Amino acid sequence: MGELHILAQNGNIKGIKNALKNKKAFFSLDDDLGWSPLHYASNRSKAKAVQVMLEAGVSPNIKSKPPKEQKQNDWNLALEENNNKKTTEVYPMDVAEGPNRTKILSHFIKKGASNFLIANRRPERGKKLAEETNGTYIPFEDISIVLPNVDIIVTCTGANFPIITFDQVSNLGELKKQLILMDLSVPRNIQPNIGTIKNISLFTVDELETAISESLISRQQELPKASIIINEVTNEFIKWIKHLSVTPTIADLKHLFEDIQDNELSKIKTKYDNETLDAINVFSKSLLRKILKDPISALKAQASNGHYTPSIVDTLRSIYQLDKPKAVEQD
Repeated sequence: MGELHILAQNGNIKGIKNALKNKKAFFSLDDDLGWSPLHYASNRSKAKAVQVMLEAGVSPNIKSKPPKEQKQNDWNLALEENNNKKTTEVYPMDVAEGPNRTKILSHFIKKGASNFLIANRRPERGKKLAEETNGTYIPFEDISIVLPNVDIIVTCTGANFPIITFDQVSNLGELKKQLILMDLSVPRNIQPNIGTIKNISLFTVDELETAISESLISRQQELPKASIIINEVTNEFIKWIKHLSVTPTIADLKHLFEDIQDNELSKIKTKYDNETLDAINVFSKSLLRKILKDPISALKAQASNGHYTPSIVDTLRSIYQLDKPKAVEQD
């Protein structure tokens, strides 16, 4: 097992993030089971590690390749027994286990895991849907055969009879991994008592609607907080808009006093050494800031409070002759 596979197996997020600089390494298969790092993280229920790798662009559809003549694990053995053929390749989501299995599977589905089986009573519709979703079509009557090999089953048909029955599932024996059933059909396509079988989680459209309603209520409870944020941003924007009415005058005032300072400093630059001139420069800039602080603050405050009148700006511009054309200096 390689170092990267061990990091994934242990859920070492920091190590995984550092290793993502070489993304190709995440497609490497080890010599023990022929698994990628994503397989190990999925199997050891390291949901955060799986999420980090998938969000970084690691493919959810990496196939394992176990060494020749070596059976990979119980999952492949189950596949072989149920399909009566040797199937020694699995996807990371096929080997997901542990308490975070549902969360891990949701990460894979969100990132485009494509190992889907599609069944439909009309073969032509089923094949078309499989093609559109990059899945694999199976005959409707073969649903019970593939049950041990899947992680999630979603039913959504108009059939008025159960598609998946209690007997079909109970005849499989004790399931080695969690099987999630989602019945979105009305009437129901999955017999309700299936939910009593060990390692079976059954969700109906009513339960999903309840979850959606609870989520909606939760989001609605956050609306006051969102409104406060929106109001704060809106007020800041309005304040900025109002400041625009006085911004040109403020800028012109600053430039006027800076020009006066530069002009006066130029008159004494031959009379003092550089150290003294630097001290005078710092002092004069500090003095200008203090002189302009109150007028500028007053202009901004009046603009923000809505008490601004154009006559105030006109008066300032007139007193300081801010609209007077500047004389062009001649060489």
